[in-house]
Amino acid sequence: MIRLKILAATILAVLLAAACGGGGNATATTEAQALTPQAIDMTGTPTPTIAIPTSTPISAPGVNVPTAVSFASDLGDIAYGYVETIVSDYAERNATTDGELAAAEFIAAELSSFGYEAEVRGFDLRLISSDEPWLRVTGEEEQVIESLFMYRTGFGDVEGRLEHAGVGRAEDFPEDGLDGAVALIGRGETDFEVKASNARAAGASAVIIYNNEPENFAGTLQTAGQIPALSISQENGQALLAMMESGEVTVRVKVETEDRESRNVVATKKGSIAGAPTIIVGAHFDTDTESVGANDNASGTAALLTIARALKDDDLAVDVTFVAFGGEEVGLIGSQRYVSNVIGDNTGSVLAMINLDDVGSGERAIIAGEPALQLEALRLGTDLGVTITPGREPEGLISDHVVFQSVEIPFVFFFGDDLSRVNTAEDTLEFVDSGLLGDVVNLAIALIRSMASP
Repeated sequence: MIRLKILAATILAVLLAAACGGGGNATATTEAQALTPQAIDMTGTPTPTIAIPTSTPISAPGVNVPTAVSFASDLGDIAYGYVETIVSDYAERNATTDGELAAAEFIAAELSSFGYEAEVRGFDLRLISSDEPWLRVTGEEEQVIESLFMYRTGFGDVEGRLEHAGVGRAEDFPEDGLDGAVALIGRGETDFEVKASNARAAGASAVIIYNNEPENFAGTLQTAGQIPALSISQENGQALLAMMESGEVTVRVKVETEDRESRNVVATKKGSIAGAPTIIVGAHFDTDTESVGANDNASGTAALLTIARALKDDDLAVDVTFVAFGGEEVGLIGSQRYVSNVIGDNTGSVLAMINLDDVGSGERAIIAGEPALQLEALRLGTDLGVTITPGREPEGLISDHVVFQSVEIPFVFFFGDDLSRVNTAEDTLEFVDSGLLGDVVNLAIALIRSMASP
C-alpha cells in the first residue's frame, strides 16, 4: 500500500512516456529510510484523492440474493502458509528487481497449478536512479549527504560551488546571479516552488532545501522542475553552512532516470456464460524498499492465491480474473497499465474489482467501496460468523482500487485494522494473523459466489 502523500507528490506536470528496461536495483531513496521508491512515469494516473464511493447500486448475477454460505476453517492456514513462503523466499521483491520477477513467476506457477492459464506480463516504467548518491560534497574529502529528491524535480548531473540563498526569496539571491552555483536554501516563509523558481532564475544549476526542524522531509514542487531539487535534514543543512564558513564548498548533485521493467501476473477463470462480465480480484505483490512486506502485501497476495485455489472447481456465471499487480509501491503502475492496456474503454465489461491489501494484521477486517457490495459483504459476514466493519480507505494510504475507481468500475477494498507497520522494517511475519486472513478470504469468496453464481 502506497502512502497517499507520496503518490500525489510523484505525479509530474508532464506525464512521461515509458520505455522498457531490465532488472536491477533502480529505486528512489527513503525518508529516514522508510519512504517508498518513486516511479516518475505516471501515464494514466488517476487524481490522487480518496473519494466517497458512489452510492449507485450495481446489477450483478446473484448480488443481494441470499446465498447459502459456510466458513472454511482451513483457508486461513493455507493463506498463512503462502505468506510464510513469500516472506522467506521472496522477501526482496521491490519493483523492477529480479526479486520481483522471481515472485511473479512463483505466483504464476501457483495459479497454473490450479488449472488456470497464468501469464507474467511485463510493463515499462521509469525510475529515478539511486545507483549513486544524489548529493555529495566533492574535493579532497568527499562526503555523501543523505537527501531526498523533491517530487517533480528536474534532472541532471551538475557540480558547482555551494551558495547560501536565505529562504529563497528573490532578494536573497546575489544581484549578479549564481552563474551555475548550487543554491542552498532554508525551508520556510516561501513555497518550495518559489524557492526553486527563484534559484533557477538566478542561474543556479541545482537547489538544495534544508529543513527548519529536525530530520528531513518529503517536498513537492507545484510544476515540473527545470533543475535538480533536493531536500536535506536541518542537521545536514547546518553542517554545510558551517563548512562554508571555512571556505568554498563544492557539491555534486546527480538526479537521473532509468528505464526499467516491472510485471503483473494475470490468470482468468472462464465463466459458464459467454460474454458475461468479469470480476477482478487484485492484490499487489511488490514491496517497499526497506520492508519484507509480510502484511503489505504478502498477505493480500496470499489471500488472492487462496481464493483462486478455492474457486478453481466452481461453476460460475461470470469470468473471474486474478491479477497480482507489480509496481504498486512506486505509484500504482501495475494497475494503471492493466486498466489502460487490458480494460481500456471496455469498463462496462467489469462487474466489480476486489482489492486485497494489508489484510493480515489487526483484530478485524474492514471493507470500503461500493455501498451495494459492502452491504452484501455485511450480510454474508453475518452468515459466516465473521466480523466485518464497513468504512473508508485509510487516511494517508492508497492502493490499486483507486485506478479502477477512477474509471467508474465498482470496487471493494478489504484491509485489516492494524496498518501501523506498513512500509516499515517491522512489517514481519509475526504480526500476520491466520484468523484474520481466513475471515477475509472466506468473505471474498462468498462475495464472488454471490455475484457470480449462475
